[in-house]
Amino acid sequence: MKENENLRAKADKTLILSLISMLTIAFDINVVLAPSNDTLVATYGSTPTIDGFIEASEWYDASAITFSVTEGANCTVYAKQDGFNLYVGFNIPDATYNSSDSCVILLDVNHDKNISLQMDDIWLAISRKGSQGEKNVTFGGWYPTSVSGWTAKASSTASGWQSEYNVTHSKLDVTARTDKTLGVDFLVVDSDVEKGWYTWPSRWISQPATWGDMIVDTTPPTLSIACPENKTYPVTDVPLTFTLSESTSWIGYSLDGQMNETINGNTTLVRLSEGAHTIAVYANDTAGNMGASGTVYF
Repeated sequence: MKENENLRAKADKTLILSLISMLTIAFDINVVLAPSNDTLVATYGSTPTIDGFIEASEWYDASAITFSVTEGANCTVYAKQDGFNLYVGFNIPDATYNSSDSCVILLDVNHDKNISLQMDDIWLAISRKGSQGEKNVTFGGWYPTSVSGWTAKASSTASGWQSEYNVTHSKLDVTARTDKTLGVDFLVVDSDVEKGWYTWPSRWISQPATWGDMIVDTTPPTLSIACPENKTYPVTDVPLTFTLSESTSWIGYSLDGQMNETINGNTTLVRLSEGAHTIAVYANDTAGNMGASGTVYF
């Protein structure tokens, strides 16, 4: 009896593997390749309300990519993070409503770039009618599992539909003040179109090695003031020089606790009044993280 049970279990596993292989092949046949640059930085930004509506006032500070979907229309995908969660938004033009239309975020959490699916790969989907679905990797293929560590909402109009995702950093093994690169592939499914699967950047949804990169940058730039030093200067014009650890999108300084003054780099503090002064330098990196120097007393 035990031997029969083992044979039956082995046969069931073989059948499952065969079905998964067939589904994987079917996926690859039905996917429409949408070529594009394959790196997206999830910049630091404000926290959006996850209600399924892409509002310009909520997503203006996100990075974005576009790729072609039905009839060559451009789908836009937005990405940003607030130090605690990753936010992704889809704006999908599609005038033919179907409740089973969906969009999917495929993530290679460990960024191992394997040629086959691994246990760290996850599938996060939401349909046009708002149903969420998650898959993990079992027996080398995508297999449904319970939804955890993320939420999403969708909204629909006559001309298209939108979705918004909130994925916790813990779901992605992202730690504060530490940059992380994830493998990523975006998938939009138009159920009214034959072979209506559209992707960025890779058609091979079961091969993370072909996916793009999403950089979750949570590390602020490091700044160090070289001049002035913590000493008294017998002049009214004092050079302000400092070093930065990375490229920046904005630099400024605060003199004596006043409002920040924007600068392009090293400069000179001119016509300083007699007496003691303080200065600190601030900078945003290209992902929006703000760093600050220590305060110098001179």
